Formats: sequence, C-alpha cells, structure tokens
Amino acid sequence: MIQQEMNRYFCPICLIFGIIGCLLNILLFSQKQFRNISCCTYFLVASISMIIILILGFGLHAYSVNHSNLVHTISSFYKIRSYIAQSFMMIHHGMCVNSIVAFTIYHSLFTIIFGDFLPLLIMITFVILIRYNLATKQQRRQRNMYKIKGSTVRLLNSSNYQALMMLFVQVIFYIVLTIPWMIFSIYAPFGRRIHNKSNNCIAVEIVFRYITEILVYTYPTLSFYINTFTSQIFRDELVNILCSLLISFS
Repeated sequence: MIQQEMNRYFCPICLIFGIIGCLLNILLFSQKQFRNISCCTYFLVASISMIIILILGFGLHAYSVNHSNLVHTISSFYKIRSYIAQSFMMIHHGMCVNSIVAFTIYHSLFTIIFGDFLPLLIMITFVILIRYNLATKQQRRQRNMYKIKGSTVRLLNSSNYQALMMLFVQVIFYIVLTIPWMIFSIYAPFGRRIHNKSNNCIAVEIVFRYITEILVYTYPTLSFYINTFTSQIFRDELVNILCSLLISFS
C-alpha cells in the first residue's frame, strides 16, 4: 500500500521536478560564466546522466501504477535497466541476482564497493584536490595582482569557491541519501540465508528496500535545488535567464 501510494504521487512529482531541475542545470552550466570553472563541467555531465537515472528510477515506478512493472515482467529489460542505471549512477558519482548465496554476496560486495564506496571516495578525494587547486590559484593571482584587475580576481575567486561549495554540499547529500542503501546492500545477502522469516519481517524488508532505492533516486531530483540554495552566482544567473525568457516571450 505504501509503495503503491508513493509510486502514484511521490515518484511522478520527483520525476517532473527532477527533470526540470536537471534541464535548468544543463542550461545554466552551459553559460560562459560557468564554462570557465572546472567543477561546472562535472555538474554539466552529471546533470545529463541524472535525467537518465530519473527516467529509469522514478519513471518506471510511476509507470507501474497503472501498468505491469516492466522490471518484474521482462527479464532482459530488468537487466538492461539495472546495468544502465548503475552505470549512469557512477558517472554522477532491485537487481537480478542468482538465488545462490555465493552470487548474492558477490553482487552485494560489487555494488557496495563500485556503486557506493568507490564513488564516495572519488568525490571526497576530488573535493580535497579542487580545494587545494583553488588555494594555489588564489596565491598565484595574488602574486600577479598588478596584471589583473582586482574586481576580476574577486569574481574568479567567488565563482570558484561557490562552485566548490555546491560540490561539497552535493557530496554531503549523496552520502546521506546513499547510506541507507549501503546498509541494505550489506544486510541483503545475509538476510537471504534466514529461512524462517515471519510475514511481518518479509514485509519490512520489502518496504525498507523500496525506501532505500527511492532515496538513492531522490539525489538527482535535489541537485538543481541544492545548487540554487547554495550559490549566489547560480541564483543570479538563473534569475537573469528567466528574466530574458520572460522578456522574449512577452
């Protein structure tokens, strides 16, 4: 019942707002002001992959309300969907598994390492490296201050640090929304070995798996809104674009 209601209302809302947000991300990060910032190239590519993730995630959940779930009825579609979703999940950052315990453990370890821990480690590492790179660039600009106007230097520093802040906040949200799925991925292969489960226990596992999966797909939905609340430059550029569109259509 909970899953049906969330598929009917929550998933379509997240899908609509998520795709709109990702399209606005692509539009904004394609602007000249952001193209000069290395972090924004990542945001641009990530926004494209997030659209695919949203369609494969929330889109299929919303479709299953009034139709048979393609993931459960077509085995080949299930496998292709899982492969594509996880591949694009790694870019911006229920599987078919064998019932044999050894395969479930292998799959869980693979998912946790390459789908959870490794992307988190890469994201955190690059945040640290980008922070160090920005500090180095700032020192270099200060030494060459006489060649560059002071206002230009301040603008570059502000843009770089706000882009870094957007990346930092997105990493935090990614970690928070991914941890429940990581916990379930660790539990799942061992839970399969318990044969005398009550119906309540099975129901709780199904709901917990569903919620953790939904949380993972929620991250792409929030990306644009995280950027909007985090960065003043991002908000200003968004307002400028929206005003230009209103003027052009008026």
